[in-house]
Amino acid sequence: MADRALSIKDAFSTNRAEELGLDVWDYFVIPLFYDELDLIAAKKARRIVGGRGSGKTMLLRFLSHQSQFSVSRSFSKDDMLENIGLYWRADTNFLTMLKKQGVAEEAWIRVFKHYLTLVTSIEVLKSLESVAKSKFPLVNVSDIEGLNFDSLQDYGDEYCGDYRAFYKKIVKKLRICESSIHNPHTIDDLIMLPDSFVASGLIDSISEQLTAFKNTTFALFIDEYENLLTYQQKSINTKIKHGQSPLIYHVAMKKNGMETNDTLGEESIQGIADYRTIDLDYFLYEATDIELFSAEIFLQRISRTGALLNKIDLSIIMDKDRVQERLSGEYKKRVISIATEVLPGISHQEMAKAALNASRNENKLLSEIDRALQSKSSQTKVNPNEFILEGFEQASIVVPSLLYRGNNSIDSIYSEWKALVAGENNKFSGSGGWIANNFVGSYLRLFRAYDRPCPFYSGFQTFVKLSRGNIRHFLELCNAAVLRCQPSSEEFIVDVDTQALATRAASEDILNEAPTYGKMGSQLRAFIYNLGHIFEYSQMRRTQSEPEVNHFSIKGGYSALNDEDIKFLNEAEKWGVLYQEKSTKEKDKSNPDSVEWILNPIYAPYFFISYRKKRKIDFNPDQFRILCSGNKDATHSLEKSYRDKWDLEESEQPYNYSLL
Repeated sequence: MADRALSIKDAFSTNRAEELGLDVWDYFVIPLFYDELDLIAAKKARRIVGGRGSGKTMLLRFLSHQSQFSVSRSFSKDDMLENIGLYWRADTNFLTMLKKQGVAEEAWIRVFKHYLTLVTSIEVLKSLESVAKSKFPLVNVSDIEGLNFDSLQDYGDEYCGDYRAFYKKIVKKLRICESSIHNPHTIDDLIMLPDSFVASGLIDSISEQLTAFKNTTFALFIDEYENLLTYQQKSINTKIKHGQSPLIYHVAMKKNGMETNDTLGEESIQGIADYRTIDLDYFLYEATDIELFSAEIFLQRISRTGALLNKIDLSIIMDKDRVQERLSGEYKKRVISIATEVLPGISHQEMAKAALNASRNENKLLSEIDRALQSKSSQTKVNPNEFILEGFEQASIVVPSLLYRGNNSIDSIYSEWKALVAGENNKFSGSGGWIANNFVGSYLRLFRAYDRPCPFYSGFQTFVKLSRGNIRHFLELCNAAVLRCQPSSEEFIVDVDTQALATRAASEDILNEAPTYGKMGSQLRAFIYNLGHIFEYSQMRRTQSEPEVNHFSIKGGYSALNDEDIKFLNEAEKWGVLYQEKSTKEKDKSNPDSVEWILNPIYAPYFFISYRKKRKIDFNPDQFRILCSGNKDATHSLEKSYRDKWDLEESEQPYNYSLL
């Protein structure tokens, strides 16, 4: 049991594709939208857009030769080499060196193109070995060893020899290129290869000698395209514009990652004509069943430890031909049920009952009710204890906020309470009743005095909602929960309190990553804190007249913002700090004010606010700029204005404390 517990604690320790290596065949869960991606058979460039944690890198590595020709994969005799994926990740630290240093940009363009040609050539050669060492029946190692590249001597006498010799020479050329980049005064000595070398030279030579590759299209997947310098993006755009079989180019980037559509010539690339866009965020969060997909990822990780092996056959999630089978109602119900058994949630009624079982919470609630009663006059004398009744805990928790509101009389609330208890029609019950509209906000306000993690942030479904389609965040929540659990039986279950502790800790960890979010990282972190505190102050309101505030709009919309404002918003969206949605309440959908920005729900446990998109704050442009600026005096003044507006007392302070 101890050994199994240790292995379970390691199940989610790797939450980035980079930590799994290049061959991810055994780890990849086929997305439910896989058939719509059309990447395996693509003959035209694709622009793959997705936020951090959307699975871009995992997808690209799965589609590349290391995984597609994994030793773990089996092939049928009918499988052909129609497409081979090549993976290249833009190295930010290295590629940013290819500028200035006394060298003109025109020279750096030539160096970059030469460098990319060498990198692509090496990937093509490596892919041959992946195919040969796999179980693919039509190519073996002796076929690769028998290749001869003497025909490429037209590019230079050194470009010749068998596979091994030729590979070593290309690697040597790459090292010479890298050395020249580190020593720019030697760049003029580089003998650079033309762009045509890979497609018209290397690939043609391979297809002429090995019939299995005769109709093969090689696709270079360029990851983290947004990290390229502008002229480097233009270079790639040029290849996208003119790419065709046997070599095409796909690019993957975060949202707003394509700085320019220009090429190195006078043309520019255009969607549909030159490439098709695949929006992973859309597929994950809007066009697929993210709850089912998350459950499958969760169970696949757990099953690798030996736990839950007899619960379900998870081979289905690794088979691209069985996607439709996974969409069946019975399969979905079973998979989500198992995930929920491991990460059980808690109902609102159970939360309310557990909260009031703690005497200090009950005493605080009684004190709040008494204080609210004292704040207004009434013909009816009501004892605060009358509003605390077993079986009606949710209603009890919302009573103070109702009493604090100026338009509600004590008599009317008391009358509705008596109707509720008597089982008669009342304003507390129902989908639009007081409980439905006010419980979560009132519960969170009450729970602030409860010195322990909050059960509101527990449960598998809650993990999914907190992650909002971000697979890395989901895995981080799972990891934090599993690390803190102490399995005591063969039934592996993470209890609610442990989950609640884990969500708070994971939320803080992810928030602390913000300074690494590009050039504006530190500013983004300050913005998260500033915005989170405003939402937190809103959550403290005694009246709870606008509970569960976690998003905002800007008066005047984009037309009221300057270029710097828009640049900041683009960065916030790029790194997943904010999500943009059209307002569901604006009558005129063309109105720029109908745009809303939602704070990433992963930060909700840290600020002790709701993760549910319910209500918003309208900021004017100046207020928004204060939140972005990081100016402490201006931010303090803005916060004070909201505290005064919402009648908060000095003792009511943000809930932020560290559990780590």
